[in-house]
Amino acid sequence: MTIIHGIIECRLQHVGSKSEGVRAVLKGDDGRTYKLYRVGILPAGDPFFIPYDGMRVGISGNAEEATGSFCVTSILLDDGTEVFSQPVEPPVADESV
Repeated sequence: MTIIHGIIECRLQHVGSKSEGVRAVLKGDDGRTYKLYRVGILPAGDPFFIPYDGMRVGISGNAEEATGSFCVTSILLDDGTEVFSQPVEPPVADESV
């Protein structure tokens, strides 16, 4: 598990393509930019990061050096709060229908 500190930015990317959407990145204090994502969720359009846009945070998870991506398990806020990325549960079929 790695913790990296920096500022989250949510930007519209790939305008006009099928993968168009808001994507979160972390501008790390180390000078690098990390593409943020959560397990099981497409990174474009993931609303989890939007409330933290422009905030200085720490993120915990796993860095992928080859791709510049970072699989986020939690966000650490300045006030000490840790916001966990909940695993995505597939929808359960309603069998009563």
